[in-house]
Amino acid sequence: MWMISPVALAGLVIKFLGRSIGGVIGFLMGMLMLALCALTLTGRFAPPQWPYDLANHFVAQMAACQALALLITLFRRPSTFLGWIIAALTLGCFALNLIRLAPYAPLPAYWQTPTPAARPVAPSSGPTLSILHLNAQGVRNQRMDLALAYIRERQPDIVALSEFPASWEKAFTDAPELKSWPYRLVGRAQIGVFSKRPLRQVRYDFLNAPTANQTWVQFETKIGSEPVTLVVTHLPIPAIPESFARERAILSRIAAQRERYRPAWLLVGDLNMTPWSCLFQAFLSQSGLRDSQERRGVQASWPVWPFLPAWATPILGVPIDHVLVSDRLAVVARSLTPPVGSDHLGVWVVARPISSPDKIQSTRMGSGVRPSAASRPVHAVNKGSKK
Repeated sequence: MWMISPVALAGLVIKFLGRSIGGVIGFLMGMLMLALCALTLTGRFAPPQWPYDLANHFVAQMAACQALALLITLFRRPSTFLGWIIAALTLGCFALNLIRLAPYAPLPAYWQTPTPAARPVAPSSGPTLSILHLNAQGVRNQRMDLALAYIRERQPDIVALSEFPASWEKAFTDAPELKSWPYRLVGRAQIGVFSKRPLRQVRYDFLNAPTANQTWVQFETKIGSEPVTLVVTHLPIPAIPESFARERAILSRIAAQRERYRPAWLLVGDLNMTPWSCLFQAFLSQSGLRDSQERRGVQASWPVWPFLPAWATPILGVPIDHVLVSDRLAVVARSLTPPVGSDHLGVWVVARPISSPDKIQSTRMGSGVRPSAASRPVHAVNKGSKK
């Protein structure tokens, strides 16, 4: 009778378990890598429709997971030809995601492409406009004091708020901290604007109804002597095909109205999409705007949940709050606010006009264009504005 010592038996068991566990880990790793590749290729090459576009919102996270999976795979060294094929496919998709992330890499100035939105600008090189955008998260956020404290500290020229309910409207309207922002647009579609500078040519537009997530407001102010148009909106969440279609329609309408805007203009708001969305990229092409986030890193603004640690949002979050600028504006600074009670971080941007010898002769907003009933100027909501 064969006798096996306890030590030898334990060694056989450990060897068997090691092979089994290694096989399970290898199988799960292969499945994960294939899933990441499928999402990458779907977002990049599938038709620009819902739900394919949802994969585009997580390019940074997919790239990070692919890098980690490749390191683990190369350390373990695939034992089969199929394993090497999966690793090679993952490497290609990882490179594809890196290419899409490249415009947001904070590279040294001598490597940067000279687009106005990304061009480094000295803060003292002329008059500027500072803008703060914040999704207040409606009635679920009662920490108005945090937002007011940040506004008092940073003193932005214009504060634009979305999900701005009646409770926030009352608190902000009555707040002594905001006496320096007398020009106000409130009371429509949960969008609020508080400005130190006069707001002119105010116009509200909407898609199907003047409600939240279907309305945008445009107005004109000045940076020094340069007229500038701002458009503020809050797009719906693309959770269903109908919301995705509304996003596309609203952005198309805003882009189609660009002839009403000054050559220097901005779009500000919670767009509920990342820079890699097919809708976002199509809008940039149609409107001629640039992302103020370029060359400043991926600045994830959502989600900010109480149970998440502070480091989680930059890693797990996505940049869905935006300030987009035309080629007539250069971005001096861009950063995110600290948490202010909302599930979003606010976006702080400072921009200035770009001097040009071939200054474009602009046309006043709406001149030569007969506005529809849905887009006629509304003056009653411009509370506190000075004529």
